[in-house]
Amino acid sequence: MLKKPLILFLFLFCLSAANAASVSQTSGYYLISADTVFLSDYTKTLGGDIYGDVLEIGADAKILGSVAANAKCFLRERASISEALSFPASCAKQNGIMIGKEIRERTEYSSSAIGSFSAGSQDRFVPIGADDVLLPGAYGSLRIDARSAVRLQSGSYVFSSIHTEPDVRWHFDLSNGPVRIYVQSGIRFADRNVFSITGGNPSEIEWHAASGYIDIGTDGKFFGRFIAPSSRVRLAPRKAMSWAV
Repeated sequence: MLKKPLILFLFLFCLSAANAASVSQTSGYYLISADTVFLSDYTKTLGGDIYGDVLEIGADAKILGSVAANAKCFLRERASISEALSFPASCAKQNGIMIGKEIRERTEYSSSAIGSFSAGSQDRFVPIGADDVLLPGAYGSLRIDARSAVRLQSGSYVFSSIHTEPDVRWHFDLSNGPVRIYVQSGIRFADRNVFSITGGNPSEIEWHAASGYIDIGTDGKFFGRFIAPSSRVRLAPRKAMSWAV
């Protein structure tokens, strides 16, 4: 039985809690829902809420939205949260922190668990420098080599795992509705992966991770929502990074 998900917006770190809290939306959308969340230094989010059982926000990170921690949280120097920070007891903070409003209580979230799904048996590999189209469907593992482009369209995709090399370009055609991606275990985005869309908006891209990790490299540009009730999400240190829903 899957744990109830936590909400996460950006990129995160490596620790696993025994029990994940349930999640809901106060603003109507979120960026990331995960068991453990680490947003590295200089991360910037462009909208949506973040929720994690264990949550750490790096130095000079800017969160445009609300943040909630179920168990504990830590804010490093000059981290900024434009709206509310909710936490059950105490939250460790370094110098120069800016928060719109502090709420010292647990945030109640409605259930948003991931349903069961099965990956396919055929792996998919996109070679270096290629430009490939993936149709909706169930696949095995997905590996995308450096400097390649991959194109997804409206519909649902299932993978056993996802691994990319640096400088991969993801293009999402949302003309006929959202794209939903389900991954059984493990998502790794290498450095400088970039997302782009046509025919819709970032909130129509959803990533659902049933287990494992979500590891995001430096200096990319990401769109969408991550729902990872039993996973840890880690965002690597970066010079500049943005994530939008």
